[in-house]
Amino acid sequence: MKTAKITLLVIGSLYAAMFFFTGAFKWATISYFLKQMVRNPFPDSWAPWIAYGLPSLMLLLAIFFVLTMLQLIKDISLYLFSISTLIMITLAVYSHLVLIGYFPGIRPCSCSGILDMSWEQHVIFNSVYSLLGILAITLTLALPYWDRIRDFYRIFVRSKIQVKFAAWYRKEQAPPNN
Repeated sequence: MKTAKITLLVIGSLYAAMFFFTGAFKWATISYFLKQMVRNPFPDSWAPWIAYGLPSLMLLLAIFFVLTMLQLIKDISLYLFSISTLIMITLAVYSHLVLIGYFPGIRPCSCSGILDMSWEQHVIFNSVYSLLGILAITLTLALPYWDRIRDFYRIFVRSKIQVKFAAWYRKEQAPPNN
């Protein structure tokens, strides 16, 4: 269980760092990002919503990941990992569609700018983060069950072992009957 909590902390930290740097970079280069969004295969009217909404959402998720990890707010990690994984799966599918040529002639990239990646690397990066998110969701859902198993062990199994040991010890310490 301790390993699961550490794993969740590491995955949450990776998501927080990635969302913070990506969101901050997109806001720092918002005019470039907006131009890139207009070149994408969805309606032009969506471009401002995505250009301003996506970096804002990323920064907000990064802040909530940090606040949750520092335990300054209620644990909402299941929701954070679910939203983050959905975003990463969407980006992985989109990157794959661009890579296989589903959108002919369109290959704009305005991702983070911090990591200069090819489309193949984007697919791998987004897929790895998607898998990490799925792992985090699974661990988050499993933790309450592991707590119950641990409590069962502490209450029943360990107490029975202690009772048997105490009975054996008393029997060993008893004076011999002559």
